[in-house]
Amino acid sequence: MHKNAAVILDLVALGTAEPERHIEKMMEWSFSHSIESSRLILGTALSVLASLLIAYLKGDLTNSPVAAVAAGIGCITAVLGGIYHFLSFRRMDLELVRVLNLLKTVRNAGSVINALPTIGKYIT
Repeated sequence: MHKNAAVILDLVALGTAEPERHIEKMMEWSFSHSIESSRLILGTALSVLASLLIAYLKGDLTNSPVAAVAAGIGCITAVLGGIYHFLSFRRMDLELVRVLNLLKTVRNAGSVINALPTIGKYIT
């Protein structure tokens, strides 16, 4: 939340018109970036893992079994990391709610300086 809180505070401090629209764009970009990263990780890892499996089934991995096992473990780890990253999208809704709540808090206080005592929970 640190980065998003700082962006919200900057938007309000600068007097940006319609900060909600900017927040929405920021969250859309973040979601798009995250999903593309997950697809890249999963696609790459699964393609390498499939190549290793095909080479194993054809019997082409007899020269370096240690390297093949290490590559397989690396690919499986990357697949699990990609799946974890993909499942972490559930937190983005909570992030959006927190960001909008921070914006409301700052608006109700009238300024960023007046809101400082209450926004500590958003920055830590």
